[in-house]
Amino acid sequence: MSEIPFGKYGNKFIGPESKGLFEPTKSFQAEYLDYCPNAEVSIWFRLIDKWLPAFFFGIGLVFLVGVSTNALEPVLIFLAKALLLPFKPFLKMQASGNSIDMIQIFSNISQPIFILIGLWIAKLTLEQKASPNTIYLARSGIDIMLKKVSLSSEVSTQWISKEFIPWSEIEEIKLLRPDKKRSNLDYVIQIRYSASKPLKIRYGDILTPWHRMKFIEVLSKNVPKGVSCEELKNVFGSPTVRQSYTEIWLRELAAAPKRDKLTPLSAGLKLQDGTYTIQEKLGMGGQGTVYLARSERLPADANLVALKEFMLPVYPDPKVRMKAAERFQIEAEMLSRLHHPQIVRFFDLFIEDHRAYLVMERAQGVNLKALVQKEGKLKEREVARLAWQMCEILKFLHGNDPPVTHRDFTPDNLILSAEGMLKLIDFSVARQVEASVTGSVVGKPNFMAPEQFRGKPIPQSDIYSLGASIYFLLTAKEPEAIQTTHLGPEFSCSMNHIVAKSTAIEASDRFENAEALAIELEKFLAEHQDVTEKIDGEVIHLAREKHLESP
Repeated sequence: MSEIPFGKYGNKFIGPESKGLFEPTKSFQAEYLDYCPNAEVSIWFRLIDKWLPAFFFGIGLVFLVGVSTNALEPVLIFLAKALLLPFKPFLKMQASGNSIDMIQIFSNISQPIFILIGLWIAKLTLEQKASPNTIYLARSGIDIMLKKVSLSSEVSTQWISKEFIPWSEIEEIKLLRPDKKRSNLDYVIQIRYSASKPLKIRYGDILTPWHRMKFIEVLSKNVPKGVSCEELKNVFGSPTVRQSYTEIWLRELAAAPKRDKLTPLSAGLKLQDGTYTIQEKLGMGGQGTVYLARSERLPADANLVALKEFMLPVYPDPKVRMKAAERFQIEAEMLSRLHHPQIVRFFDLFIEDHRAYLVMERAQGVNLKALVQKEGKLKEREVARLAWQMCEILKFLHGNDPPVTHRDFTPDNLILSAEGMLKLIDFSVARQVEASVTGSVVGKPNFMAPEQFRGKPIPQSDIYSLGASIYFLLTAKEPEAIQTTHLGPEFSCSMNHIVAKSTAIEASDRFENAEALAIELEKFLAEHQDVTEKIDGEVIHLAREKHLESP
């Protein structure tokens, strides 16, 4: 069978011949984790850095106001009396020879003591400024890095590697238990490798629960064979995303039932203490508003992310607020478990001003619905190549345990990049398939399988949506709802068969799975291969460039 590519991803073709490219075991998602050695102490330095300028400004303002209104002197006298009042009995005591000697000794040594304390604080501050603040989990190993932001004509970010540990050189992972342990945050993870001195990371110095979970997960998956991580798993358990969210929900429930901002977010607005800066609004739908934002946690060349906003109610009843948050949490939990190059990557979540935000990868390109609306119908071969990529996505989703159904697998949720790779977005209505569970009816009616209208979606429901999407790409029209779709005589028999079988009313009459549909698409591409697509034995890419460009 001859195999035809659709585009390129890196140095590899995206098409039937690149089957290994999208296997989840071969994909690796790099992670930037917020890290702060001696976090409990360093957090105080961060607070001092933040509030010290405001403190001195306030003191200066009070002094100027006091001098200009002649109120400074009486205020100082009042404060002095108030502070000295508790010591009045002591000050009235008759001074003895011993007390005079003690006062004289303290007076002599106090100045050098204060100087030493000041130098010690300065030393700690400088060390804190030079300490690493990021753990980068790369494909090749663990990189302990310092992120520095320099202010010049334009803001630039510099990453300095402090220590690098290749995965292949890790020899032992050990958990050190301190004598005075208050919680598992005090445990120290010791990583011994080829260097003479092992790396020690206090668990609590990884600042967020989500990042701690990712560190254990990635470390466990990438250590060489023979290096055990069972001790880590036994102590920290198998943390779920829901457990990591506990402190977020508690903070939300404790917040006052009042929203500070009542309008959509404007460009330049900063969220989560300046971590994210809003750039523009990307879109709005029934499931929430999506913003483009700049992240301070990611490198400068890849720091644009998508923020999906969910408005949470401000009712005082905690049950009402928690129920509204479930929709947001379901998507976060779903995305946290899905690591695949063709699925938008999930970074973080946070709540601010009774608005919940999912931080996700920005998928660059044009969605297939907009592409058809702009350029018109696509050719059968182009659609077959795109559909083959859709099958790769569904094979991954349906291969989870339990399987994951997207329930909104439609052209407007599939982004085509300039390199020709499809990426699936928006898991707002996705769910795990569990036996005897009936869900709500969600999705776009013209792309929904009959069983989805009954609230019982199965993996083959996404096959139906894929078939309906093929129809839309070929005809530029949405198919009729709840019926088997037929293309018509102007299309090939093979493509008519693929669409009709994918959109069969009964799930048992459809393709058994995405793999079976992918095989049919490969056969179609082989049977309808143009002679001009072979030059010197090499397959060349003939897709129209205008379909591969970002808008």
